Amino acid sequence: MRPFFIFIPLLLLLATLPAESKDDELVVVLKAKIPISSVYIPPIKSIDDKVSLEQLERLENTLLFDFENNGRCRIVSRTSEMNAQIYKAETFNADTWKHLGVEYVIKPMIEKGHLKFSLFNVKEQLLTHFKEAPLLSNPGENDRLVHRLADRLHERMFGEKGVASSQILYAYHDDDSTLSHDKWSSEIFLSDYDGRYPCSMTQENSYSISPVLVPKMQRLLYVCYKHGQPKIYSTEVGKLSGTPVIQLSGNQLLPAISPKGDMIAYICDASGRADLFIQNFDPQNGPVAKPIQLYSFPKSVQASPSFSPDGRKIAFVSDKAGNPSIYLIDLDKVAFGSNIPEVSHLTKRSQSCTCPAWSPDGKKIAFSAKTEGTRQIWIYDFESGEEKQLTKGPGHKENASWAPNSLHLVYNTTSPSSNLYIINLNQQKPVKITSGPGIKHYPFWAPVQ
Repeated sequence: MRPFFIFIPLLLLLATLPAESKDDELVVVLKAKIPISSVYIPPIKSIDDKVSLEQLERLENTLLFDFENNGRCRIVSRTSEMNAQIYKAETFNADTWKHLGVEYVIKPMIEKGHLKFSLFNVKEQLLTHFKEAPLLSNPGENDRLVHRLADRLHERMFGEKGVASSQILYAYHDDDSTLSHDKWSSEIFLSDYDGRYPCSMTQENSYSISPVLVPKMQRLLYVCYKHGQPKIYSTEVGKLSGTPVIQLSGNQLLPAISPKGDMIAYICDASGRADLFIQNFDPQNGPVAKPIQLYSFPKSVQASPSFSPDGRKIAFVSDKAGNPSIYLIDLDKVAFGSNIPEVSHLTKRSQSCTCPAWSPDGKKIAFSAKTEGTRQIWIYDFESGEEKQLTKGPGHKENASWAPNSLHLVYNTTSPSSNLYIINLNQQKPVKITSGPGIKHYPFWAPVQ
């Protein structure tokens, strides 16, 4: 039994049943709303003897990963003739690339220890040279250099920021069955968005889960069991150990923070059952005033709050009607002092809905729902009012979190292994970004700080 299962009522909404399945992922193909552009990327050419073939391969794989998974590009198959032409000529022949159906050509080079890119826009016949950047001795820093340059290319191509420079928080549990129940260990980790270079953000020597990042602040919120009951903790990035944030009795779980960082929503059983609470919050100084019991309903369980981008509404889970479903509360209409405010029922088609996550642009909510016995990621679209299934195939999927661009999502599987996947709504191909033993769950896609 895992430590967070001591919060028995919430088990109904958060736990999933084990299933025999494979790691292979399938998806329901939805109509893409954003055009996919064709991009030609030749192998990185190096005229620097100090750069090894292994280094070149690593940098090239990072660049290809960024463009294969940015949700906007289709990489055109390489040919030796076109590769040679790119590096022979100082200019690009637009007619040649139009004939091949290529819209953009990226020319990566390494010279005198520096990485540099050129971008040719075929339609506009415009060649852009990007400022070169020095390579470092650390492979991880060089990969992050490629991520940053890929985002600069993405912004020039599409007029919006990419996500290659972003990072993902998650809880990592060692899942060592030889340990006694009071010695289970889970810490908060941070990795690049492709799952590489994970580093520990906490060293509580306890059970820490559900991380969120305070907007525009180097501060984390998470749930920790180091004093027995689960409580919400806060710590500055780099300090590795936190202190309790909410001075309220009972179990505290599933913190969410408003986009402005001025309010926390969470679940607490101080009144005897799992209810929805909110707390005014100062990003620098912590909680302000007293916690407010926002929603409670007789003989029901609440879970998984998520703020709208304007901070004026909260999506959450309740089994008030029997089946766990997603509801909305409009904070502008709440008469504080009453813990049964008016709510609107959002998900009506899907069954056993959990883990809502509001997209940063406010247009969608991602959630997990039981579909033919397996938990899948679904999307509620506010513009159409429709619920659409995103993932398919074996293996339960839950805890979706949006990237800053409202196009990408990260989520965790729970069977037969617990790993993280990223997916974008435009290409809908899940990509596994973690591997190995242990449980990786409760991901939170952090914006570039």
